[in-house]
Amino acid sequence: MSDTSGQGSPPKNIRWDTQVVCMQMLFYVSYTNHGGR
Repeated sequence: MSDTSGQGSPPKNIRWDTQVVCMQMLFYVSYTNHGGR
């Protein structure tokens, strides 16, 4: 029970991770679109 709760205990960590991934994905897409063709 502790393991399951531990994975989603810090909501700040998940939010930061999501923001970073979203930003990186957007940057990657923009970069590929600009210098991918």
